Amino acid sequence: MSTDQKWFSVEHGTIGALNCFFGDYTRCNKMDVGESDGSNHEISEAPQAAGPSSPILALSMAGCVASGSGNNDSARKIQAPSPRATPASSSHAVPANSTSASDSRESRTVDFVPINLMQGMMQEMMTQLIQTTAKAFNPPIEKPAPRMRNLELLYVPTFDPDDRTDTVQVWCRNIDDLIKEYELSNREVLNLTRKNLRGRAAEWARRNYTNLLTWSELKTGLIETFADETRYYDDLTLFIEYTSEQAGSLSEYATRKWELAKRAIAVEVTEQRLVEAVISGMMDARIRSDLLRQTPKNLPQLIQSLNSYKRKRLGKESDHTILPKRFKPNIMPDFKSKRCHKCHKLGHVQRNCSDIIINLNA
Repeated sequence: MSTDQKWFSVEHGTIGALNCFFGDYTRCNKMDVGESDGSNHEISEAPQAAGPSSPILALSMAGCVASGSGNNDSARKIQAPSPRATPASSSHAVPANSTSASDSRESRTVDFVPINLMQGMMQEMMTQLIQTTAKAFNPPIEKPAPRMRNLELLYVPTFDPDDRTDTVQVWCRNIDDLIKEYELSNREVLNLTRKNLRGRAAEWARRNYTNLLTWSELKTGLIETFADETRYYDDLTLFIEYTSEQAGSLSEYATRKWELAKRAIAVEVTEQRLVEAVISGMMDARIRSDLLRQTPKNLPQLIQSLNSYKRKRLGKESDHTILPKRFKPNIMPDFKSKRCHKCHKLGHVQRNCSDIIINLNA
């Protein structure tokens, strides 16, 4: 709505409010016909078809009389000539010596309401005027209807800590976006997320089912359990080893390679990350696990941990004495219970069968 249209609306609303209150005011007055005294103020009354200007004029004169008197008299009268009186400007003026026109003039007196009542009416009128103006310039803001949603059709990404597609932090941020967009309750988001946990994350959620009552609790537990499993070396290895042959199309390969590059390359390479990369390349799983758990901060600490681990391992090996091997004589097998598959006789096997030897010599 333009400014001119707003002012037009306010103007009509204001005129409507004024007409309403002035009309109520004139209806509250009692119109009597009587004799006027010398203290009354003469006013010329307009015809009844004069429109809304007549009550406005009457109320204006009433305000002047009431404010000038200074008291709360409810019988202040204003004398007005009767509509039947001939106006002075008329061409058919009544002669001055006509006693019927001057002596027997009909007069009309108006009894007005007290000042406090009129002030209350004016205050109420101003209240409505303010409300009309406020509605014109400040239209009510309607809250949009809630978005229609079908939870069965809602896509929720899966999370598997061993898949390494996304970190647990990224997955939780995706769930937070869904909660904000679809205004999901705790019960709804718990049902959706538990259905989309895979592998060790699903097993962990089942074990802690009774303790996870809100999304905040589930989110905190997942981050504390699976956040530290991602290593810089693993991300770098995935980036190096991922080729276009592993993707269904070149566009899929480019998208996946770009994501791996951001995770493996577009990070701050600190000494601790380099140490983790060195440790992750060790083939002995037990040494690798122990060192990653100790998390050395730099190369000297890593060397110190390796030397300490080597001394412990040598100490454990020295505790075990190696027994010398004993000579075991070649014990001849017992063929008494054996049956030959050639002659089907007991006491020998097929390779020692006499029938075969005889045939070979023949």
